[in-house]
Amino acid sequence: MPSPHASIMLKSRPRSLLLSPDYYCRAVLADFFDDYGYPLICQSSFKEMVLKGADEGAELLILDDDLGEMTPYEALRILRAKVESPSSAKAILLSGVTTRRSLERAKRAGFDAVIAKPITPTLFLRTLRNLTPSLAA
Repeated sequence: MPSPHASIMLKSRPRSLLLSPDYYCRAVLADFFDDYGYPLICQSSFKEMVLKGADEGAELLILDDDLGEMTPYEALRILRAKVESPSSAKAILLSGVTTRRSLERAKRAGFDAVIAKPITPTLFLRTLRNLTPSLAA
């Protein structure tokens, strides 16, 4: 059973949101975040996420490039409009295509980083450390 002190520490940690229809992707990242004791809300669809209010207060947005119902660029624009501090919320695009053109497009759309799928935990952790020191400390 976690100590009361540990639960207080977890409550003050930044919230992260993962939007991916890919079960494997959600499972891998959920385990990864759980290993480090950081909260991650996983949703399989944008509609489900908005209905549950999961998008409110997230400080790290992780979006899959294959959302189906909309592009990750559209989803990011909507999410950034909803978070409390849009300029401080970081965004990572999980992409099956990491060409120079796709990286430039992601940057123009407001993504702070792009990570190739399948996800490599070491690269993911390095990206977290670069973007959000409070998450990867």
